[in-house]
Formats: sequence, C-alpha cells, structure tokens
Amino acid sequence: MEVYKYRQNSGDIRRGSKYGWRIFTFFHKTTRVMYPFMVYPKTEWADAGDAHVNEAIKEIRQILGYCISPGCDGEMAPSSPTEKKQSGAEIQEKIKCQKCGAIQWSDVQVA
Repeated sequence: MEVYKYRQNSGDIRRGSKYGWRIFTFFHKTTRVMYPFMVYPKTEWADAGDAHVNEAIKEIRQILGYCISPGCDGEMAPSSPTEKKQSGAEIQEKIKCQKCGAIQWSDVQVA
C-alpha cells in the first residue's frame, strides 16, 4: 500500500488549493482501490503532524487487515487454532501476520 497526500480547492474559500482541503489516502495496488483516511481544512488545521498521520496510518492498516509491525506489509489472518477473548464489552480475536508472524488482537465484528 502507498500513502498519498492531496490538496483540494475549496469553493467556500476561493483562494486555491493552498488554502483548501488536505486529503490523505492509501492506494492498494493489487485491488487498485484508494482509501481516504484523513481529511481536514487547511484553514482550521495548519498541518497534520507526523505522529498524528502515523497513528492514523497504523489504525487504517489494522482495520483493513494489514500487519502494523514496522516495515512489514503482510496481511493478517485468524490464528490457528482460533482464539477469542472478552475485553469489556468487546470480543477480540487473535490474528497472525502471514509474512512476519506478528500477533495482534483484533475486534470481532458482531452482526
């Protein structure tokens, strides 16, 4: 996945893209899908700091099922045998990176 930052004009401000919106996206090459994950008006927020952007990238990668270990681009899958735990009101499932072997706990979506 690749991360891109775009400048978008704002019809309300009418001063060009320098004063418009900032849009951060992921581009997944395999599926050719673009995922916007952070949008903000430049007039309200001068710049998204690196720490804030990196935290958002980590969160969206985890939501999309990718490993969040530094430097790894592997995909996560349920561990074998399947393991689940209750964390407050949430149910979590143990997942493992198919590339580096990192283990995480992920929220289970209940229908």
